[in-house]
This record gives sequence, structure tokens and C-alpha cells, in this order.
Amino acid sequence: MKRHLDLILIFACLCVFLFFPYFKSFYNKLVPLESEGKPVVQEVMRMAQPLGPYTKHFKKKTRQVEGERKHHMVPYLWFEPARPYPENLKFPLVLVLHGASGRMNGVQYLITKQMRVSYPAFILAPMFSQGSIWAAPHLTGVYQEQNLPTVVQMVKDLMQEHPIDPKRIYVMGCSDGGTGAFGAANYYPDVFSAAVSHIGTWIPMKAPDMTKVPIWAFHGGKDEVFPYQRTKAVIDAIRQNGGEAHFSYFEDMGHSCNGKFLYPEELWIWMFKQQKDE
Repeated sequence: MKRHLDLILIFACLCVFLFFPYFKSFYNKLVPLESEGKPVVQEVMRMAQPLGPYTKHFKKKTRQVEGERKHHMVPYLWFEPARPYPENLKFPLVLVLHGASGRMNGVQYLITKQMRVSYPAFILAPMFSQGSIWAAPHLTGVYQEQNLPTVVQMVKDLMQEHPIDPKRIYVMGCSDGGTGAFGAANYYPDVFSAAVSHIGTWIPMKAPDMTKVPIWAFHGGKDEVFPYQRTKAVIDAIRQNGGEAHFSYFEDMGHSCNGKFLYPEELWIWMFKQQKDE
């Protein structure tokens, strides 16, 4: 009998450990705080180390972002160019969108010593609770909460506080984050100067609205989550509508964002040269 009770207790502890982040996220959504008459949703990080061992190089911050119906308390990672800043010089901002697990890929290549010299930039990596997504095409019937409007407002707020060049704001992401990068190009062409999608997806029907932001998509031939044919069809449709779109295909790769070959030097040269017209 005692052994059965011990097993039950161990099982209960495991359940609490595994599912507490989801319960906490649900509770915060269900019982929000209040600010200026609007509910305040406390977003919860999906994992403690979103950038793996490189997380330590970023400042961990939280800020309240105002929305039309509610506000969000958003935890985020923040990286700055080396100080002091030359007078009147403004830097690019790279927005990094995590995947469904909360993991952010490729950021380690942006903070190497060489990159910080060649392409000094602010890096913003916001984090949102389970159960929400970055973006989805309006025609797909996806009704999950979409975080891209909150993040865009966050970018605009940060531009008022830091020497960020509004002509050089870039977005990149993996998997769900890659889909968010497509969404950023689709819905916010006035904000973003380039989008990089790793194993993300979108729909070709939206291509006519996606010609103002250059896009580079990376995808694997063995991806069973987001089949590469769908992403390639989007890229082809953007080209057919007069937009700049690149597609890098890796026949033996599945649904993965790991590997330096996915973040070649050519990608950074291309991305950082993109800028909005005056």
C-alpha cells in the first residue's frame, strides 16, 4: 500500500513539473492584471534558455506593450552594439522569432566578434506563452491569438528609446518563427526591410501583398511538418508578382533549423544591405 502511495506521489510531482508552465500560462490568461482599465496579460517564457548557451550574452528584460484591447507584459532577450555610440549613428534591429518550443535558432551567428564588427546591430528576441502563434494568413481559418501586432508595437516603442535605424529592421525565425517572418513581410511591409524564414510556411494567395519586403526562405526536402512544396510555391508566387524572393532547398533535411550551412555569410551580406527608401 505504501509503495502505491509513493508511486502516486511521484507521478503527481512529475505532472506538476511537466505541466506547470502550461497551467501558469492559462492562469495568467484567465486572471489578468489591470492597467488603465485594460487587462494586462503576463506572457510566460516557454523555456529558460531560448538561445541555449548563448542566452547568457543577452540581457533578460520585461516590458509592458500596449494593445487596443489589452496590454502584454512581454519577457524578451536584448543585445546591443558595443558602446559608446557615435553621435547621430543609427543601427539595424534584428527581430528574432522563436519556434513552438520557444527555441531561437541562428542568433549565435549574429553575435560573433566578426559580426559585431561587420554588422553591429540591436537584437530583439521576444517570448510569448504557449497557445499563441506569431501570425497566420487570414484565409486559413486559424483563430489562435497572434502575437505579431504586439511585437511590432514593441519594435516601435524601442525605436523611441534606442538609436535604431527605421530603414533597416529585419525579421528572422525558425518553424513557427519562420511563418511569423512571412507574416511580418505580408502584414507589415512598412516596418520590415527584409525577412528570413527557416522552415516556415505561408500561402501563395497572399503573394501579391508580399512584394515590398525581400524574403529568403530555407527549407528541407524531408520536412513533414511544413512540406517544402508549399513554401516554394509562395516564393515562386512572390517572384511572379514582381517581388524579390530567394529559396534555398536542402534535399535531405527535415524540419530542422540547426546547422551553420543554414546561416551562410551570403545570407548576412544580403540581409544587412536591404533598407527602406527614404
